[in-house]
Amino acid sequence: MFPHAFEDVAPASLDEAAKLLAQEGDDAKALAGGQSFLPMMKLRRAAPRLLVDVGRIAELGAVARFADGGLDVGARATHAALERRGDLAEQYPLRPAADWGAVLLALEEWGVDVKRILGSARRRRAESPTPPRSCG
Repeated sequence: MFPHAFEDVAPASLDEAAKLLAQEGDDAKALAGGQSFLPMMKLRRAAPRLLVDVGRIAELGAVARFADGGLDVGARATHAALERRGDLAEQYPLRPAADWGAVLLALEEWGVDVKRILGSARRRRAESPTPPRSCG
């Protein structure tokens, strides 16, 4: 099935995105990746008139520390961006383990055979002439 007709815009700043969302109200939805929302549109369970693509707004990728030691992780900050911040590893040592735990739970929930996939990845890595990149 195809979704209802909609318009999409890709604002350059967070302020511009906020204004668009405020102007359109319930007829607009913010979208960064769409992995779960676009299928809902295809099933016609969601039918916004306007999609505001916030996936390229640089401000949302920021990672910053608060004065009290807290961490501000932008909505589109990647695992790789967090890993590049070596100063975070000391204060947040459990982050990588927690990430993988969440990933494995989600995959199992979706019925993915994690052991089969990991076994396949190990075989490919053993056959590969170059070392694999870290995946976080």
